[in-house]
Amino acid sequence: MRVHAVALLVRGTRGDARRLAESLGCEFREIPIEPMVEAYLEALAPQFAGREPDLTEENLQARIRGTLLMALSNKFCWLLVATGNKSEMSVGYATLYGDMAGASRS
Repeated sequence: MRVHAVALLVRGTRGDARRLAESLGCEFREIPIEPMVEAYLEALAPQFAGREPDLTEENLQARIRGTLLMALSNKFCWLLVATGNKSEMSVGYATLYGDMAGASRS
């Protein structure tokens, strides 16, 4: 198998990702990240006290995903393909250490 699909789930539909991977003949893995997101938010709660949730909390999810994908890449000698694109990166939409993790086309 040369392509591996990984769904890193907080909530939402799992069926579409699985069906797409199956139709492409890719191995498909699911890793629920909600417990990790909750653990980060709990650890940061005293520091964030009195502040409204914002992009910071959303970026935590991207960074957790990036860390897990890099761990799989390291363990199995996979090349991680970054999900951000040049347009997103040029305007600062991509998350550093999140969806910018991995190889990108220059």
